[in-house]
Amino acid sequence: MGTDALKAAFHGPAGTSLLVVDDDAFIARLLEIECTAAGYDVRTAGSGDRALELAQERCPDLILADVMMPNMDGFELTRRLRMDERTAAARVILLTARGLSADRLEGFAVGADDYVIKPFDTPELLARIGEVLARPRTSTQPA
Repeated sequence: MGTDALKAAFHGPAGTSLLVVDDDAFIARLLEIECTAAGYDVRTAGSGDRALELAQERCPDLILADVMMPNMDGFELTRRLRMDERTAAARVILLTARGLSADRLEGFAVGADDYVIKPFDTPELLARIGEVLARPRTSTQPA
């Protein structure tokens, strides 16, 4: 599949908002560029605290969050998003180098919609974003 076909296949619906959260500025910028090129309205945050503030101001449709961040990791961010009625409906995809089954299970237990291991393949990540956004939201809080 060529680049144009990939972009067409994984093009985000106009107006769909994403919040990219990563303390690594290079990865945050890469994700911002790729997701913007795919048609998403993208904001970025360099910490879990800042992401929570931005999400409470204007809840995004989906949050891509790194797990390993100082002060508030992606698990805690997801937990807090799910506990706040302003942000509970946002979809969350956790991005991390932590690929153990226990880590994935923790991510799903706190309410993540998907869990993607770094390094990731951009076309696959865009497909997973689209798939998560297409799912009906059945629960807004972890068990």
